[in-house]
Amino acid sequence: MMQGMLIYCERTGQDLWAEPLNALTSLAWVVAALAALALCRSRRTAASGRIWDMRLLIGSAALAGVASLWWHTAPGPWSGRLDAVGLHAFLNLYLVMYLGRVVGVGSFGQVLALVVYQAGILATLALYPPLSLNGAVLYLPAVGVMALLSVLARALRKDGAGTLTAAAALFGGAVALHAVDLSLCLSLPWGTHFLWHLATAGALYLLLRALLLAPVHSPADA
Repeated sequence: MMQGMLIYCERTGQDLWAEPLNALTSLAWVVAALAALALCRSRRTAASGRIWDMRLLIGSAALAGVASLWWHTAPGPWSGRLDAVGLHAFLNLYLVMYLGRVVGVGSFGQVLALVVYQAGILATLALYPPLSLNGAVLYLPAVGVMALLSVLARALRKDGAGTLTAAAALFGGAVALHAVDLSLCLSLPWGTHFLWHLATAGALYLLLRALLLAPVHSPADA
């Protein structure tokens, strides 16, 4: 276990359960994934299209929760890397799948969007250190991407556009909760990071729901 990992209000030592709220609320991401899986199975029709890629996306959300649980119980180099990669993997996969399944963007456009998104992350890191806003700066490009997808969905009158807008707003609030955690330790000993987990779990479910509510664009997928 790494020493000196007191980077959350709740963590005051190196014990396995030094962050009980942060650890337990990490499982909210798994619960969100399971709820989305149930919805996926209930909508297993031509409207929901192929299933294997949705299961992959839902599985990535669950794995992000498991990685977060590992990080908040046993902080170390590997758990830290997996925690950082887990949610970003979901967000990247979601961007590609929403553009392909719902909007009907081809492979070239999906790759281009992914490259632009990564460029946005790199540009953000060039302007601000990775630990800015308590590390929440890494998720600012994702908030922008969700907002743009919701605007696009509304412009195209896609089913689930309102759900996608709600997801973008909730994820933006979650990022704010992530950012203020350490600054509120004196007034809130438990901090706000556990609320980041809960708000993000809600956003993940809404993102998945928005994807499932919208019919697949290509008839070949049905």
